[in-house]
Amino acid sequence: MMLRIVSKSLLLHRACSLISHKVRHNHLSRISSVLGKMSHFPSDLRSISNINEDEDIDQENFYHMYQLANKYLSHDISSKDRLMKKIDNFNEIQQVVKCIENKLEQFNKDHIIQLLLLTGKLRDKQELTIIKNLDKFVEKIGTKINEMNDIELGITLLHLRLLGFNSRHPVMQKVINSLMDSMSQKKNEFDSLAMSLFTEAMCLERDLYSKLIMVETLPVINSKLNYCNDALEFYHLISCLNNVHPVLSSDSLNNYKDKIEEFLDKNLITNDHVRIIFKTINFLNFPHWSTANAKLIQKFLILLEKSVPNMQPKDLFQTNRALFVQYEPSMLIPLLRDRAKKLLEETQDVELLQIACLYCTPQERIKFVEMLRDKVLKYQTTLGPGSDSLASFFKILRLLKISDTELCDCFWTKIVNKIFSLPEPELRHRLPKYFHRYMNFNNNLGGTYRHIEFEKIVYEYCVEEMKTGSTYIPKEFSKFASFVIAYSDRYECIPPFVIEKLIMMQEQLNIIDCKLVSRGLEILHGFRPRRRLNRDLLDNQMEILQYVLDSCAQRHLETGNLSIKDINVILSSYVRRRAPRDSSLFFEIMGWYDNKKLELNSRTIREICHSLQVAKFCNDSVCDQFFNYVVDNKDIVTGETVEKILTTCYNLSYFPENPEALDTCSDIIHRDFNVMSGLSVVQALLALTFYKSARAELISLVFNGDFIKRLEQEVQMAYSRDTYPQKVMSLVMQLNRAVCLDHPEYNIRWFQQSFIEAQMSKKPVIKNKFHEEVHRLLLHIVPSRDYLAVNQITPYGYRIDFEIHIDKNYNKFLKPNPDDYIGINYKPKVHKVAILLLSFDTFCINDINRLRGTELLRMRHLEMMNYKVIHVKKSDLKMLYENVTAKIKHLKKLLQIG
Repeated sequence: MMLRIVSKSLLLHRACSLISHKVRHNHLSRISSVLGKMSHFPSDLRSISNINEDEDIDQENFYHMYQLANKYLSHDISSKDRLMKKIDNFNEIQQVVKCIENKLEQFNKDHIIQLLLLTGKLRDKQELTIIKNLDKFVEKIGTKINEMNDIELGITLLHLRLLGFNSRHPVMQKVINSLMDSMSQKKNEFDSLAMSLFTEAMCLERDLYSKLIMVETLPVINSKLNYCNDALEFYHLISCLNNVHPVLSSDSLNNYKDKIEEFLDKNLITNDHVRIIFKTINFLNFPHWSTANAKLIQKFLILLEKSVPNMQPKDLFQTNRALFVQYEPSMLIPLLRDRAKKLLEETQDVELLQIACLYCTPQERIKFVEMLRDKVLKYQTTLGPGSDSLASFFKILRLLKISDTELCDCFWTKIVNKIFSLPEPELRHRLPKYFHRYMNFNNNLGGTYRHIEFEKIVYEYCVEEMKTGSTYIPKEFSKFASFVIAYSDRYECIPPFVIEKLIMMQEQLNIIDCKLVSRGLEILHGFRPRRRLNRDLLDNQMEILQYVLDSCAQRHLETGNLSIKDINVILSSYVRRRAPRDSSLFFEIMGWYDNKKLELNSRTIREICHSLQVAKFCNDSVCDQFFNYVVDNKDIVTGETVEKILTTCYNLSYFPENPEALDTCSDIIHRDFNVMSGLSVVQALLALTFYKSARAELISLVFNGDFIKRLEQEVQMAYSRDTYPQKVMSLVMQLNRAVCLDHPEYNIRWFQQSFIEAQMSKKPVIKNKFHEEVHRLLLHIVPSRDYLAVNQITPYGYRIDFEIHIDKNYNKFLKPNPDDYIGINYKPKVHKVAILLLSFDTFCINDINRLRGTELLRMRHLEMMNYKVIHVKKSDLKMLYENVTAKIKHLKKLLQIG
């Protein structure tokens, strides 16, 4: 608590010092008062430092801004003003540079504004910063400020900022003060375009002063929004809100959403307003509130449906980015795929390649990999704006999930060259983004890929940075700590000071901070088995961090008023760090979902599905809402999302109550069959077969030569040659078996026998203590070993722990007879008893009597093959301790013999 008070005092002192140097006295009291209000905003002062994630302001956005500003400005281009006519004809940045150097004394206000606009249109920062008399040009601008209107002031502020002048520069201060004076006087009458330019300039700086200026603009923006009835003005106000989003209050956000709904209802925004739609989607998609705005984003994406077939690459990329965040609506997927592939034939744009990779066939993947290889090899870190993006390369590599380590090494080597060519302040700001990409990249490739040079250089930088720069800032410290914790496996242990600092900061760590640290622990857990030295020390450190993060999670739960996104992050973090699933904290987290009407969308559904599966926790209320969401939104939900729901509910043995649910799921899988991965199709159909809802037309699509070939091609391109092919083949075998047994009317032949035999020959029978104990107990029951078959393999490849034959009257045991294995329609004269051992993992963790789906399916199929299935629970025998007599009696009771 004392640390927080001291930190807040220092922050206030620093803020007031900055303000007193930068702002005239008449603004000081207003801005200082903002400090007391900052706690009302969703993003506190620690979380608003990285306002602009892009490396530079968007070129197309600038050109559009140039057109708007040029339209609203007027200058007298008479026959006498030859200089203005000359400036208007400039089409190269060198012409602008030469004019500034040679004609400075002739400039009036209109010349200056037009030249500044041209710098935005032609964009070459390097050329402009080497102008010999740039400072004199800026001084000249300072003499003309009083002649400028609000739009001209906004243009001046923004372009000076892009030339490298920060808000401490005297001319910049003069422009800022003029704009703030005008805003205070005009309020609602203050021009919206001027406000957009003003906020754009301020958001390019990441200091506290800029944030405080942003807060000053909020009342005016909100007021103008209330009275706005014009689409163009609305566009400018959206731009303003995009720029000031780090300091936006929840009231302002709700006000904006109400206005959006009003515009949609009045048809003031239609599919013709593409620029407004993109601006709105980008704003609503900010991570702080994207989950809460999913329905609105969905509406705007649907508006773009008719525009996609004619979109240019930039617009197509923005549409795909929004779709990729929300995972809906589904109708855009084939349109995006077809348009991206068509444009790729004209130009090999890396962003188009990123879209095409999302929905490509295995044959297309081979072509895209070669295309990507060529671009990565040719990439130069020295290229300026407009060059291919390393971020796009990263996304493509993750989407393709290729096993080409040479290409991956080349990419990460270029990343190393890129980040360490940056100046120190920029390096510190951008490095976390790069190394968190690396952490996710490694995870996406099954934890098998590592670039040792990258890890070593970044690790050493992070350790040094945590000792100095970010040592007192929890948000920054947690970013660097996540990487250091993750890759401490190459060293003796986690640096002790990291543990100490996290213990000290635990009261200040927010939900996202804990997520980052948990991600580091997850990676370290994966590497731990390979360690030989200091394993006990590392285990102790991990236990301490586990306790710290559990304490934080408990504190976050106690705050109340948590959103579904908050809970999903808390749950995901808990599961990621492999915390115990039987703790009171875990059940408290899961209890949040009980009997609540959840605000669902495809993203939140996928997040919850993943956590439920990993935790083996079934919540009937949540699963039921999943299926209801699919039924209510069948036109927009994708097949991949439906597969996640089906697989989760199958694994947790949840049976949907909605009678339309399974038919709707089948319809969606059929619709998206060609854009889903082969693995997803197989998993979805296996779940539908479990529910006895797999349609004949879907089954016939899977069990034919084309689809099997498609699966084989996917396997050949797999990132993990050791596990992925086996996983795919095993699932195909399970589906083949389920269809043969549950739907014999489909006439699908059993063609997996050779696969099963090969698997059995590779995998030795592993006997654990539980198996050995039951074996000994059963030998006390049967007359001799000959009456007990161990680890039997049935037709269709099920393994049975123990098999006993008893006569039809349950009077005596019989020796197992191979002739009894005739088929599922054969009625034997004996009872074939399959004794299956059930460990804790075969049940849902929150219900010890609830068998998971795979075990239920095995039981059903064995019964169809005329087995009587007996389950022996590990928990039941454990309750009897070492009482052998009681255990034998328990087994006899299960076998229904005296």
